[in-house]
Amino acid sequence: MNDISKYLNDEIFWDWIYSHINDDPKELSLRFAHSSPWVDFAIVQIECRQKSSRKLNTTLNNSFFTFPTLLSAEQSTSDALARFHASLVPIGSSVLDMTCGLGIDCFHICRRANSVTAIDINPDIVKIANYNAKLLKISNLNLISCDSVDYVKQTDHHFDVIFVDPARRSSTNRRLFALADCQPNIVSLLPLLMEIADRIIIKMSPMLDATAVINELSNVSDIYAIGTPTECKELVAVIDSSQSESSDVQRHAVTIAATGDLSDFSFSENEEITSTPTMLAETPAKFLYVPSPSVAKLMPYRLLSARFSLEKLGPNTHLYHSTSIVTDFPGARYAIIETLSFDKATIKSFATKYPKINISTRSFPLSPDELRKRLKTKDGGSLFLFACTLADSSKVLIVAEKQT
Repeated sequence: MNDISKYLNDEIFWDWIYSHINDDPKELSLRFAHSSPWVDFAIVQIECRQKSSRKLNTTLNNSFFTFPTLLSAEQSTSDALARFHASLVPIGSSVLDMTCGLGIDCFHICRRANSVTAIDINPDIVKIANYNAKLLKISNLNLISCDSVDYVKQTDHHFDVIFVDPARRSSTNRRLFALADCQPNIVSLLPLLMEIADRIIIKMSPMLDATAVINELSNVSDIYAIGTPTECKELVAVIDSSQSESSDVQRHAVTIAATGDLSDFSFSENEEITSTPTMLAETPAKFLYVPSPSVAKLMPYRLLSARFSLEKLGPNTHLYHSTSIVTDFPGARYAIIETLSFDKATIKSFATKYPKINISTRSFPLSPDELRKRLKTKDGGSLFLFACTLADSSKVLIVAEKQT
């Protein structure tokens, strides 16, 4: 990296990158091997841009933004998620980012904070982050190359906020999920962090259970499930040193649309516990509702029925219906075309009427692939099939069309 850094201000280096920006990186490696001391690093820039063009659509408006490694692009958060993380930082704060990496979260936080100290153990990554910070005209960032655990053990500085995204890969590249297995081990480190910061923001795997995270950590004030309309991307816990352990943790299901628009379905555990859902009394009516992935992650299934006056199809079937459309439901809405009993006659005739359909199963004895084989239909098209179990234990197939 020391040898490469001198090329970052070289027009020839960047002209070559953008003249091959749409080419296959593997083919470029074969064609231009050893042609220049910087060619391998230039190809990394091309591949990183190809992989990150959508998730870093704001950052990459700067043509000279540099990726230290291909892994840094693959593991980086998106601009949309980073903007949300930054929104959790009070304006004017002093912030410690313990896991800088490519720096996308850090750079967005810098736009709200008074000062940011960011740490990465790899000096080459720090060097590139400094270069990128200057490109982005960020002047309130202090980057340090060291072990972040050693830093927090030795510092006498007090921060308003600590942001940490523990590494979820082992030294052998195995995926890690449990907080105590990730590095740094935030569970064992938490008492120390609470001594040197008022607020701690922890980014975590979406595979974790939110309630288990709350129980494993202390002083959690808020927990966020953050995702897109099709996928839950992560959990984020906010720890507040002033939070009472007996306080009801606020849960937030945040969905970020492709347009950047954000919706937040918020509730407390007590609201969910005390809500009484209305169960389906008859055949599903005109409209069907499917909670977004971030909402489903936090499981407010009783509350959804109560808050939106919707009937739940079954105790373990987390789908809802109504006779008139509810436009502010936190998820997808469908117009029901027909509801069919899951019986031999339906199985026999289904593919004739619906040769292609998107299948989803909820509280149903067959997986989508198994059901597709039974129905002899193909995946795709504009219609959706929800196979589920109703409150009276009957099995049905609901054919529906998505509403915008």
